[in-house]
Amino acid sequence: LRKIPEHKIINFFRNMPNLCRLTLYMMNFYIHGHKLEQIIRNDLIKLKVLRFEMSIYSLNDIKVELVNELLKSYSTPFWLEERRWFVRCDWQTCKNIVYIYTLPYAFHEYRFNWPIRSQSTCFPNYVYDRSYNRVQKLRVWQTAEQKSPLPNIRFPNVYCLDLLFSIDNQFGLIISNFVHLTSLHLINYKHNPRYDLQMQALLDQLFHLYRLHFDAYSYATWLRPPFQLKHQSVRELGLTHIKYNNEQCAILTRTPLGMQCEVLYIYVKNRTCILDLARTMINLRFLSVQCYENCRNRQSSEANDQLIEWLQTRISSKWTIARYSHCYSPLVLWIR
Repeated sequence: LRKIPEHKIINFFRNMPNLCRLTLYMMNFYIHGHKLEQIIRNDLIKLKVLRFEMSIYSLNDIKVELVNELLKSYSTPFWLEERRWFVRCDWQTCKNIVYIYTLPYAFHEYRFNWPIRSQSTCFPNYVYDRSYNRVQKLRVWQTAEQKSPLPNIRFPNVYCLDLLFSIDNQFGLIISNFVHLTSLHLINYKHNPRYDLQMQALLDQLFHLYRLHFDAYSYATWLRPPFQLKHQSVRELGLTHIKYNNEQCAILTRTPLGMQCEVLYIYVKNRTCILDLARTMINLRFLSVQCYENCRNRQSSEANDQLIEWLQTRISSKWTIARYSHCYSPLVLWIR
């Protein structure tokens, strides 16, 4: 749900008197605990299970008073004693975002923007160990340079991880079990010896990793190809963080990751890079490629067709070539 008039929410629930289980996901919209308690008492008398996440986005600084007010509204005897429904509030002052949600956490994706501050309505002896077991996709973003302690929460069942983060020894404290993790997405990967060692140490713990993607907010000169990284089980690579030239593509095909790659998403400088990759990556069976040269010069769909025709006359017939309908979408090649 997005922001809608409160009376419409009340009318909606009044038409569902037999509702037993309710899961709400609300973006930039929230309901105070007192109001939600009133709705449940008056209109949802059969409700047994309530799970929600609400978010608040503000152009101004998030005030601690707002967080305290929200938590207080969910701290009445109705919530804590009668129903035993507990909520937690996470907020990021640098981004002016507040998330308030029920525990255990009910959704499969969790956003973790560090540094983060947290409070909850839980009793002091509440154990969080199993509260985030449902989370399968985790986004861990460090949004400030200063370091701060990580909150006391664990994610034991993550299979997909998005990481914008300075890796250090604290990282293993939030993901207690790497056995399920098959997909790793790195944002703004920094190529320097210290970071490379930390990154390789992380990869060495991900025994079942299949997808390894690199991306960037913007194309910066300090972003570099991850040629030095190794992992035996990775078969899908995403290399859209920089524009790869012919020399870099040639190096990629000789790296361990390049030689074992079966699925590749990449951004290249010119059309000859596409030929080089398709001809020399021995295990490649699917290639999604964005060509900078073609994007820059393209004026109409005719240019798209010309690139496809150019490739078809030079590439092996085992490859099928297509492009999605949007003129700026990647070119897709796959082996039939």
